[in-house]
Amino acid sequence: MTCAAGAPTFRLLDAHVGWDETKVEQLVGLADEAGVRLRPLPAPGGVEAADVDRFLPPPNLAFDRRHCTWYLATPSPPRVRLLVMTLCDGCDRPWRRLAVDPDRHPSRVADLAAGHRLVAAVEPGGTLWVFAADGRLVGESAVPAPRAVAIASPCELLVAAARGERLLRFDPAGTLLGEHPAAPPDEPIERLAFDDGGSLWLLTRRPGGDLALWRDAGRGGGFEAADVAALAAAFPDLGLVADRNGFSFVRGGERCPFDGFGRPGDGPDPAAPPRQLFEHRGQLLSGPIDSGRPRCRWHRVRIDADVPEGCSIELAVVASESPAPPDQGVAAGAWAAFTPGLPHPDDWRGVPGSLDFLVDQPPGRYLFVRLRLSGDGTATPAVRRVRLDLPRSTSLAHLPAVYREEPVAEDFGERFLSLFDAALEDLDRAIERLPALFDTAGVPDEALPWLGHFLDAVFDPAWDGERRRAVLAALPALYPRRGTIGGLAAAIRLVFDADPVIEELADGLPWGAVADGRDDDSPLAGRLGSLRLFSRSRSRFRAGLSPLASAPLRSHGDPDLDPLTAGAYRFRVHLPAAVVPDAAALGRLRRLVESQKPAHTVASVAVGATALVLAGRVGVGIDTRLSTPDSPPLGEGLALGTNAILGGGGERHRLESDRTTVGDHC
Repeated sequence: MTCAAGAPTFRLLDAHVGWDETKVEQLVGLADEAGVRLRPLPAPGGVEAADVDRFLPPPNLAFDRRHCTWYLATPSPPRVRLLVMTLCDGCDRPWRRLAVDPDRHPSRVADLAAGHRLVAAVEPGGTLWVFAADGRLVGESAVPAPRAVAIASPCELLVAAARGERLLRFDPAGTLLGEHPAAPPDEPIERLAFDDGGSLWLLTRRPGGDLALWRDAGRGGGFEAADVAALAAAFPDLGLVADRNGFSFVRGGERCPFDGFGRPGDGPDPAAPPRQLFEHRGQLLSGPIDSGRPRCRWHRVRIDADVPEGCSIELAVVASESPAPPDQGVAAGAWAAFTPGLPHPDDWRGVPGSLDFLVDQPPGRYLFVRLRLSGDGTATPAVRRVRLDLPRSTSLAHLPAVYREEPVAEDFGERFLSLFDAALEDLDRAIERLPALFDTAGVPDEALPWLGHFLDAVFDPAWDGERRRAVLAALPALYPRRGTIGGLAAAIRLVFDADPVIEELADGLPWGAVADGRDDDSPLAGRLGSLRLFSRSRSRFRAGLSPLASAPLRSHGDPDLDPLTAGAYRFRVHLPAAVVPDAAALGRLRRLVESQKPAHTVASVAVGATALVLAGRVGVGIDTRLSTPDSPPLGEGLALGTNAILGGGGERHRLESDRTTVGDHC
């Protein structure tokens, strides 16, 4: 397969395009995006805790994979001690105590979790504790009968509560965000963990006492049963051996034992060999891969794979002008039991252990590929994709011909310059893929806060992925309107799915004014319908017209401008009660309004009532008129406020206003 027009420039071998296999031995996963892997061995039955400990630590231990840090909860009455140890260069460093408040941490620990520089612990008495990496308590919350905890992201934790029947989501401050969308199995949950792909794993205990593994099927499909082989493919091997008396780390043959208090000791006995989970060797042979070019010089091989410790990958190739070369030999050595392939075994060329190398083969239209995977039985490598580039193309072609006169010099020049060509190609590839990183519809949910950082947007932890994508898509249109009524209404509509009523308080004042005749062009000149119904002495105290004039008074402003300045730069946002159901939603609304309003204004928020509300004052004779209604204004169930006046003189009247605001919260 190639993405270029005309002659092919590369071929792919993966689960989507196919592996062009002719013979597969002791390998699985050819149609799986996770890649080709060694075949798992049949499980002897059930799940053993010792097998799970290597990937999911026991409840008193937690490992932060990103920062290579272990945390230990020790049973030291009346309260536990939290210890920390960084395990990067070796395991001979002593444990140190995490500096937490002695009065603000759990007395017992049912489970411990670490990640994203956070440490979470659940207390059997019913409390979730969240600490920062330096020991500061950043959040706590009451949880009914918590059993296990896991850290999903820097913004979310997951707690199994009520005997594992519920999976509750919390933010680091301890605020409840809701429940996990997938219903857990009806079994007590022993451990929780998220793999690097974001999938949730559960370890439950069945009624008979056996342990069972479960993996989130995704898309609300619940949980599906899993085995230790799948667990090993999803999590790195921690090299941990634990029992009731302590635990040991095993790194490169070195064993570091500790007791349950973190003190160096004998630890568990690791003499028993680990259980074999996978085959030790597996091989894939491809058929002839056609370049479409006679005497093609194949250029480069690139392998996308994961190779755990104790495993290896070997990819070899053979070029041929014939699609069916004769079978010329047999395999030998450790691979004697595997099919040798059509070309002669001595013709295969590759770089064992390398994931990127040049093809060292004579020209040939067809290429044969041999992929061999090896492991120690406890883990397996995984090959997701193999890319074969053609024809040979290096920067040597842009140099003078003198550098290619001798075959030896030409070969050295091609191999030497290909090192720089590979680095430049990786940079070009990153630049080509840059637009995809800013596609809100294509990136995973975990990358959305990273995108929001570029647009100076901070997401509410309660927003789901769909809401965050909608906010990011709307930001370019919202920023030019920020600080306007339309921009504020659009932001509220985007977040709360409701149209707000925004009331400017200065517009509802029943002020009227007439000019004093000295300046007919004054903005306060009299206009029909804007007559003041009361004198200036009634509206504001004026020094000089009162016996108190001799008193030392200080007054600010101009009473003639009060009709224009009173209530200026103040507004109120109205939303129905169904849209803002609780105090948390009200707080989010206030924060949103504060972030979108102009800095010089003062905003308030009003949540809906059960009766009709006229937002603002109504002054008869200024912005209202009385007229005979066309039909009786009262209907069954209408509630009137104490300021409404009906009837008078035997006539029916109705209230009409062209300046008041009727809220949508009745």
